[in-house]
Amino acid sequence: MTIQQRRRRAIRILASACAIVPTLLSGADRFICTFADKNGKPLNGVESRLVAIDQDDLVGMEPLYRKSGDDGIVEYPQLLPGKYIFEAQLKGYIPMKRVVAAGVDTSLQRTFLKTGEFERLERKALKEMDAGRFEDAVEGLETLVGHYPEDAVLHDALARAYAGLHDLEKALAAARLAQEHNPERFPDSEKAIQRTILQRQGEEALQAYEFEAAEAVFRELREIAPEEPIAYEGLAIACGHQGKLDEAMEAIKRAIELDPDNPKLKEIRGVLENAVGGG
Repeated sequence: MTIQQRRRRAIRILASACAIVPTLLSGADRFICTFADKNGKPLNGVESRLVAIDQDDLVGMEPLYRKSGDDGIVEYPQLLPGKYIFEAQLKGYIPMKRVVAAGVDTSLQRTFLKTGEFERLERKALKEMDAGRFEDAVEGLETLVGHYPEDAVLHDALARAYAGLHDLEKALAAARLAQEHNPERFPDSEKAIQRTILQRQGEEALQAYEFEAAEAVFRELREIAPEEPIAYEGLAIACGHQGKLDEAMEAIKRAIELDPDNPKLKEIRGVLENAVGGG
């Protein structure tokens, strides 16, 4: 799956609509956003809009449009209290979209990255993660998240990178942000990260011949992911090495029920059956 397929970034803001001068709302709150490139140069011509999220006082409110000037600033001077979706884009740059609250989020500064540069940095970070170089992946992804903190895809990737470093606290924090920013796409991000970390911890314990520790980890994994074959496979191996053959056989049978076409599981069952017969 390509990066373009993984993320839908396009924000459609009609250029003609940005030329409309809206009727300002009576109220005391204002919202200002300053746009700049990575070198701090103000970005002229950034198209933006505020769309009211359905609330009692904002029902039926038309979107408000603004375009940045030479100073890179867009200003919405009079807003009714409430939450709004703030979207902004500039040709050749990665757009942004986030929720702002009038009277709370009074000002915002955003650095836009060019599309090609963003995608190059993202590809590099993902390659580092695939190669197991999680520290390098985290460094690249943290840089991108700093520019686009509302990007759920970046937070999900960052969660997986921190999971690779066994940093449970930061991995879960990033997973929660991915789920918060895009709950439809990442409804179980936090639980998925827990599964990933536990699986890696269990596998490393097995490789270190720490079978009691591995058993505890795979039991925990089984609790949060009862339909995950790897939880039962790891439990079977850990119990088998400790001579807990009945528990090992029960676990491997369940693993095969969940993944009947996996030949490795049948090999493990054969080894355990031999051990039971030889005992």
